[in-house]
Amino acid sequence: KVNGITNPTGTVVATRDVKLPMAPTFSANAMVRYKFDVAGGKAFVQMDGNTRTKMFRDSLNNQSTLIPGNIEVNARIGFGDADDAWNVALWVNNLFDSRKAVNKFDLSGVGNSGEIVYQLPRWFGATVTMKFGN
Repeated sequence: KVNGITNPTGTVVATRDVKLPMAPTFSANAMVRYKFDVAGGKAFVQMDGNTRTKMFRDSLNNQSTLIPGNIEVNARIGFGDADDAWNVALWVNNLFDSRKAVNKFDLSGVGNSGEIVYQLPRWFGATVTMKFGN
């Protein structure tokens, strides 16, 4: 909690106690990875994710900067040789294609506008890793 916040522009005359900006009440990260031997190499299946509750972007707790709670889940599968000299992985980030706001800026003093940054959409990719030397 932040105590005794006053808006320096004078648009909000009351001094009040507010929630700390960019500080959700709860946040968590988790990852589960299963590795196993297959076809003379090593394979894995992995899921990871994070979650947080809603939070304000600014120290005045303006409703225009309220960022909703969010959950994001990612998945990855891969295979490599037994010596870890190389591996190939396929992955998908934002598996459930959530499109919530992850950041907001109140620009009401600039033409009564604002800006919202949204979570990246679902995206797929592949990674190839090779180790050289020791």
